[in-house]
Amino acid sequence: MASSETDIVNVGLILLGQPTILRLDDDNDVARAANALWPDTRDAVLSEHPWNRCTKILTLSKTPRNPGWVTTERSYSYEYLYPPDCLRILEPEDDLAKWEAGVSTTGEAVVWSDVDGLTVKYIFRNTNVSQYSAWLSLAMSKRMAAELALPLTASLTKAQAMMGAYQMHLSRAKGMDGQEQSPVVFTPTTLTDDVRLGG
Repeated sequence: MASSETDIVNVGLILLGQPTILRLDDDNDVARAANALWPDTRDAVLSEHPWNRCTKILTLSKTPRNPGWVTTERSYSYEYLYPPDCLRILEPEDDLAKWEAGVSTTGEAVVWSDVDGLTVKYIFRNTNVSQYSAWLSLAMSKRMAAELALPLTASLTKAQAMMGAYQMHLSRAKGMDGQEQSPVVFTPTTLTDDVRLGG
């Protein structure tokens, strides 16, 4: 597993056939390109899946505002501050809670809900790469290779090939990551019974 952001970037550079760097803040074209692309690339890969050790459960902080009508279809009673390290909210603790993310009248990122005391599970911006699994580290390396291909090689074909390699790896990485939890219990319904029995 990678021990630093530079390790992840260097694997991507090796996949591209480019020279590696000592640090992301090195004073050369390769490092400058990698340094510019790394934060958004990391966040994009983390957002793709609820990776192990990259999720949190948090009771959100309520604002004093009552949002009322947010859209013509929905009205909410409560407004909460969006967690500052949140990349994507996955689900509220209460399965029946209605909620949506948006921007408040004061310009803050918020979550509106009909639940008083909203607890959510979310993907957070985990910058501690030593906590990433080998599968996640390699996924990030392959995505960095895809992002760096065009600026470093000027080859659209290479960029497309690297993105294809990333997509293939991502599918396997998600599968491996998903095995580190209790299995989801399938509850049959009338509809699933009808499909299963051909009705």
